[in-house]
Amino acid sequence: MCSGTDPGCAKMEPLNKKTAARLAEDDLEEFRRWKANEKPDEYAPRKPTDAEIAEIKAAFMEDTGTDAEESRCVEAAYIAVFDNYMTSGPQVYRPHPDGPCYCGKLAAVVYGGAPEFCESFIWDKGKCKRLIDEER
Repeated sequence: MCSGTDPGCAKMEPLNKKTAARLAEDDLEEFRRWKANEKPDEYAPRKPTDAEIAEIKAAFMEDTGTDAEESRCVEAAYIAVFDNYMTSGPQVYRPHPDGPCYCGKLAAVVYGGAPEFCESFIWDKGKCKRLIDEER
């Protein structure tokens, strides 16, 4: 708790209607400034392009040995692309000593049958690659 006697601690003003109104206005103004300068979140997912869907489908066909008709499930799937995905290594709050295990574009694909039917695809040296979960 701030006592006001510590030189590094500014004394907090009591919260009353006038102070609360001023703080709310300050917050609103800060939000407006932030919104005006808002940039797209570089880590947010986006819809895949038609070319990316074709690449994902091609990787799926190559990996599973299916033909175009059998792999139509890819076109009907829910797909989110993360352009700047990065693994955090084995420890979430501390960087991995060897650096991240993967940095780059990742597609999360959820098939229409159930949420459990999902896969990940990455782009390795420009080529789409289906990741296999060995435990499945």
